[in-house]
Amino acid sequence: MASVADPWITERFGQHADTVARVVPQAIAVAVARQIEAHRASGLRTRHAYGGAWPAQYEELVSALAQHPGVEIVRPRGWAVHLVLLNGCLLVPFRFAEQLTTGLTDPQVTRKLNKSCRQLLGEFGPEATIEQPSLFEGLFPPSTEPETEAAPRLLGESEPDAIVLVVFAANEDAGLLRVGFAEAALPDNGDLQWRHIEWLPLPTVPGTVGVGRPVGVPDPRRSPGTGAARFDDAPLPEPTLDPRPAGDQPARRVNDGRG
Repeated sequence: MASVADPWITERFGQHADTVARVVPQAIAVAVARQIEAHRASGLRTRHAYGGAWPAQYEELVSALAQHPGVEIVRPRGWAVHLVLLNGCLLVPFRFAEQLTTGLTDPQVTRKLNKSCRQLLGEFGPEATIEQPSLFEGLFPPSTEPETEAAPRLLGESEPDAIVLVVFAANEDAGLLRVGFAEAALPDNGDLQWRHIEWLPLPTVPGTVGVGRPVGVPDPRRSPGTGAARFDDAPLPEPTLDPRPAGDQPARRVNDGRG
């Protein structure tokens, strides 16, 4: 059966393209839902719980693809999370924005890519385009420092052919807003040179998010499936009314001169 994935995705992931194009958005949607659940369960007004659940995006990608044929699960040196390596492509999640008003190619997005991801791009990403040197640089080239001993490889014996960023926009109120694949080079100045961006449809299957609508999460006041009740879940007592004896009169309000 012919692939329904985009040609670029097919070029990167081969026979796995359809699976990757379908599963990755779902995994990111579930990860965002977990972050929203953590935020609501915390009861905090700040975003600390939502942001603190960032490992979910790595865990859900691994969980969704770990059993797929040809997948290798790797943990970069010094990292606390694992990544998916499939068909020579290392999938690295990257939340680039909280709102759709921020585009992936906006200059401020570069600053959001953490140091660890930059190291991966520097070691396994595409070569950056070298800009034409200025007249001053041509006349006075920078001095070259002697080469130092190379640091241990981030992925040990694993050798990705490409770094594919799983880029997405999301927040704790609206859920997953956008998701896609991207490739970028990292020049010496630290700015990202975007080589390709491929947006994917948002998940539509039950249990995942849609545009502007977060995944439904359980009531944080009750643990799902435990049946544990809260103190304010008990039924309220019925009020008891005692009839007034015949001849009793209700107390009259004394006029104290204030009205």
